Amino acid sequence: MQRPLPAVASAPYPWPFAGDLAGERLAVVVAGAQAWAFACCDQPGDTLAVVQRTAAHARAAGALVVWVAHRRPAGRATRDGGATRTGRAWTLPEEGSPGARLAVSPAPGDVVVGAGGVDGFYSGPLDDVLRAGRRTMVVLAGAGLETLVHSTLRSANDRGYECLTLADGTAAWDRGLAGAALSSICMSGGIFGAVATSDALVDALDALDALDPPSARLAGPPASPMELPCPSPS
Repeated sequence: MQRPLPAVASAPYPWPFAGDLAGERLAVVVAGAQAWAFACCDQPGDTLAVVQRTAAHARAAGALVVWVAHRRPAGRATRDGGATRTGRAWTLPEEGSPGARLAVSPAPGDVVVGAGGVDGFYSGPLDDVLRAGRRTMVVLAGAGLETLVHSTLRSANDRGYECLTLADGTAAWDRGLAGAALSSICMSGGIFGAVATSDALVDALDALDALDPPSARLAGPPASPMELPCPSPS
């Protein structure tokens, strides 16, 4: 008899909903992957370390890791003139500026995509990357839980992806909004997917590896990290 696939212990339902967790159809999308985005957070804590640990387990299970850099085209003016809140710049950094740089060094096989707005899918190739890789299950993490992460999550949900948000793999710009941002995901039985801890996801991925060891998979050497920028504005 075929053994059931592991599921992630999450709320409001075990994820994925159909119970068909598969590493080759999974992507970890890290929104707000820049140092600028983490600097905007009230209390980033060890969020970045949690994201990196989770990404390592996901890669081992065959998942794709995508880092999203949110930036505006060079030379494009902002509506607010670079507004700040308690000394932190909330405006998207200009492409090519220090703020547009990633907070991490991507691993071989990872993909870096540019986004032209708060939504990681806006004016960028994220959707194309996920569909080309047949990645239908998306785990959301990163900086700006109630902004960059949540906007990317809602856009992914609208596009038909099965979404899971990591509560400890995200950091809010305003920690007073973190609870509401996570709660809204679970409304109406999971209107925007499910919420879990990174440990719950790692446990499920490790259980998946036990059923299908990486050594049994056919795989070539990992490719170098690939960066796909935002399309040039017309």
